[in-house]
Formats: sequence, structure tokens, C-alpha cells
Amino acid sequence: MIRKVLLVAFSLGLLFWAGSRGQAQEAERAVELRLVGLSQGYTRPLRTTSERLGKVPGLREVKAISHRAGITRFTARTALSNDAIAAALGLKLLDARDGALLLAPAAAGEAWRAEARLVILAIMEAIRERQHRQRRNMWDELPNLFPSESSTEQALKVLGFEPRMLEGRFFKLKDYHIEEEAGWNGTYKVWAGERYAPVPVGNLYDFDFSNAQGEEPDAKARFVGARMNLSSWGGGFWWVDFHGSALNGVEFERDATVAGSGTLAVQAGAERIVTVLQAAARYRFKEGVDKKTKDELLRGSLANWQSKSELGLGEDYWDCLPYYNDNAFSLSWFKHEQTGHLHARVKAFYPSHALHLDGDLDVDAAKASDFNVEKVPVRWTVGAEKDANVFEQRRVELAAGLKVLRDALFALPAPPPAASALSGQALCAALSLAEDKLKGAHFSAADYLLLPQMLGDWEIRAGSSATGGSSWTLVSFTSKTDIRSYR
Repeated sequence: MIRKVLLVAFSLGLLFWAGSRGQAQEAERAVELRLVGLSQGYTRPLRTTSERLGKVPGLREVKAISHRAGITRFTARTALSNDAIAAALGLKLLDARDGALLLAPAAAGEAWRAEARLVILAIMEAIRERQHRQRRNMWDELPNLFPSESSTEQALKVLGFEPRMLEGRFFKLKDYHIEEEAGWNGTYKVWAGERYAPVPVGNLYDFDFSNAQGEEPDAKARFVGARMNLSSWGGGFWWVDFHGSALNGVEFERDATVAGSGTLAVQAGAERIVTVLQAAARYRFKEGVDKKTKDELLRGSLANWQSKSELGLGEDYWDCLPYYNDNAFSLSWFKHEQTGHLHARVKAFYPSHALHLDGDLDVDAAKASDFNVEKVPVRWTVGAEKDANVFEQRRVELAAGLKVLRDALFALPAPPPAASALSGQALCAALSLAEDKLKGAHFSAADYLLLPQMLGDWEIRAGSSATGGSSWTLVSFTSKTDIRSYR
């Protein structure tokens, strides 16, 4: 009797286990992991990161899809809940829809822009494909793809998309805009946000830069946008928002040189600014211009041909500079507070750009010296470095600073809280490190960042393209080892 009871209980146990296992298998699903705000170290190579993700309990069959526009995509199979996946990766779940999870480190403040980038990429690719079929040869003008004054919703239907595609967590249908300038060049702007606020990227076809002062873009602006030119002679696709400008494919640092000469690109840019400022001084006192007020003088982007003509710039000016384009330069005017003299000011790009330059010239003093350029030099707020040696000095200093931070991090019994990026005093306090340990000729503690990553990793970063290059080290606190470094 007892044997029969045990046999029945055992059989029921087997049935329950089999049923539970079947339910677990049925609950398993395919997911797409969209990871943003992560270190570049995870993409070099993606295969290694796929293997690491495949070892996370609850994830299997992890495969890399792509790394594009700052978004690294993987597919996986799992029975874990969305929140459990985020916890297992040590990331924050930003959004979940249609089987895709948007995940980022807690400190990645701009990661939400990835939602708009995925939408913009899909729209731009659909436009490119449809218009490519319209052009039989390079001389064909592209017809209007969208009806005149069509709404975003109508434009989406032309492309075969449902409007709900734009209803995300951070941006809605009303936030998106699709603008078309058909014809021979075929130019398209797709953007999300409150207003179109592009930054100059130095692209030959980037003709719509309107920020006349070259000011620092608002890093917190709710704007994500891209521009595409389908000219048969060239064109291309590029991001025009501040954060996206670093995703445009062509990477360069401030130590970039003019091919074949060894001259720093910033030196060539500075020479162009001197030329423009000297021309601006003469323009100021031309007949018909000398009576104008400061606010009536020519200003804005030098991409305007009429502006260059009024400034009297000769044919030599029209030569394209490496890395710089006329769209990168902007002219403005200001009164000096102490002397009351009028100054012409020319900026290249914006302050955090790798090739930013900022110079001004006292045009009243220039006139008084009969425009003798040797007597009245350009005053540089941000000038060109004299040679490439300074960049090597900066890199050596950064390498030493990164090592100090790496050793201090590994010496801790437990990692710092991963809620935010650490820099300056907060960084030194978290690592029990004296600030003077990071004080050098070019950098201080405020120039270093400690960023939480996924799987308990950390990235130590310093420098930028504007200082001649960024350096970073991706490390595993668990194993106290380096994963990947770039200097």
C-alpha cells in the first residue's frame, strides 16, 4: 500500500515537473536587446560581447546584429522578465515594445535619444530606396516624394509606415517632422523635437547652418535630427544634432593634418580666419557700409556666396580646406567694453568641436594703421596649436592619469555606487584619492570621468577630440582586469 502511494506521488511529481518545464519552455521568447550609452570597448569586437552576454544566466543564443548610430543590437532567447533582464545586465530599462528592450547604464543621460534615431534611420532608408528607383541617370531630377505641405502622418503612409511607429515613450507622432527639397540634389531633413536646431558638421552639402554666432549648442536640447542629400555627384547622410555629430562616421581629432604637408588642420583654419577678419575690417569702411550700425553689418555663415562677395574675398578663398567648409565659419561683431572699438569676430564650428577656433580683430585700430596687418594682429580666444608635440604631451599625461584611477578603483573592497558618472572631487572622494594625484600640466581631476557600464564593468575616460583625443579604459571590477583600452 505504501509502495503504491509512493509510486503515485512520484508519478504525479514527474507530471508536475514535466508540465512546469513545458510551461517554462512556452514562456521562453525571442528578444532584441538595444544597448545605448555604452563604452566603445564593447564593440571591439562585438563577438566577444555576444559571448559574454551568452554567459548571463537566463540568456541564450545571443547574437550580435549591428552597431549603428550609437546603438548596439543583439538578439537572444530568454524566459526572464524584462526587468530581470535589465537587472542581470546591470542596466536601466528605458523602454520595452514589440519584443525589443531599450537598455542603458543609469548614468547615460542622453540614451533616450536612441528611440528617435531608430525611427529616423528607418524613414531615411525608405526615402533613399524609393528615390533611388526614380533616378535613371545622374542628370535626372528627383520628383517630390510627398504631396505639397503633407503632414508627417501622410508622409509616413507614402513610405508604407504606420503612424504608430512614431508613438514611442520619449517622442510622439507630433514631435516628428519630415521635410523635402526635391530636385537635382534631393535633400531631406527628418527630425524630432521642439525646433530644428542643427550644428555645423563641415559637410559640403550642409547648407542650412543658421547659428550665426557659432555658440556652444545646448547639450540638453530636446532635438534629434538628420539630413540626407541624394545628389548624384555625392551627398550622403549625417546627423545634425549636437550628440549625433560624433556618429557621422568620419572621425578626426584636433591633431588632424593636411594631407601631404604635415600642417595641422587647425593652422590652416586659423589662416582662413585671419583672411576673413582682414577682409571684414576693410568691408566695414567701404562706401555705403561705413554709415551702418553694428547690427546692420554683414553677419552669419560664410556659406553664403553673396556674403563672400561683399567681403571682397578673392578666388583663392574659394579653395576648400581639409576638414573645414564655409558652413563651419561664422562672422559676428561686438564692441570692446574698455576701448569702445568695433571688433569683427569669426568662429569655426562651436567650442566643444575638435576643430573649433575663435578669433577677433579690432577693425577701428586696423583702419587707424592703414590696415597694416602686422601692427594690428588677430586676438585669439581659441587659437591653433603651434605643432603636434603638444598633443603627444597630453596623451602621455592622460595615460598616467588613467593608470592612477584604474589602480585606485581596483584597490577598493567594493565598487562605487553605479547611479551616476563621477568626476572631479566626487571622483576622488569615491576612490579615496587625493586630487593632486591627477593634477598635471594640461589636465586636472575635473577632466576625468568614471562611468558605470554593464555586467559590473566601469569605463575610465579623459580628454576629448577638442583637446587632441580622448583616452579610455574599460575594466572589469569583478576580475580586476582590463577589457579594452584606447589611447
